Amino acid sequence: MGLTASIGLLDSMRGNPDALASFRTRFTAVNDVLRTAGLPEHEEPAELPPHVYRSELDSIGWDWLHCLRRLHALVLQGIEPTPAPEDYPPRELDPVLDLELSVHQRSHLIVHSDAQGWYVPIDFRDVLYGDVPGRILGSSPRLLAELRTLAAPLDIPLGPDGSLDDAAAARLNAVTDSDPWWREKFAWLHLFEAARLSVELGTAILYH
Repeated sequence: MGLTASIGLLDSMRGNPDALASFRTRFTAVNDVLRTAGLPEHEEPAELPPHVYRSELDSIGWDWLHCLRRLHALVLQGIEPTPAPEDYPPRELDPVLDLELSVHQRSHLIVHSDAQGWYVPIDFRDVLYGDVPGRILGSSPRLLAELRTLAAPLDIPLGPDGSLDDAAAARLNAVTDSDPWWREKFAWLHLFEAARLSVELGTAILYH
């Protein structure tokens, strides 16, 4: 079991009216949270144009996500990034992550459920709280921007516009556990592709 970041939920449920009705109800709750914050509502596209999702993994391990969050916390706090220890995450909450969760609360990657919840393709500074799965609503443009800041510590080459070319994506898919950053890299690509397509296609990300 692990975390899957999916896009195009309505598109994937064409032909299943009961599932479509259920998810439209969920988007109503998402829009309630957005309206309360004074933000525009999200209109989920019923159909997506052709697109390519370049991560070869359908899901990532929860510990991989925690390793990536740890890296972001180190970067935010100006601490020299190092790969997560083999036994990460620890039994006790990592103090570096705890500082981000309890004090700063500035990261859409870190301050979010690791098992369920949404990111919408609307730019807002702070995560939102409300009656949605996971209780927290994130911004996929902010998530994408944060992931771009982690490319350099992971030695992932991005173009001047923050894009990842196909050759670099293929190299990330081929990473093995001999790379000390392998968990962070797999998690990064899985989330980067979801965030990239969310922004480009105007579709929400669902964690499940």
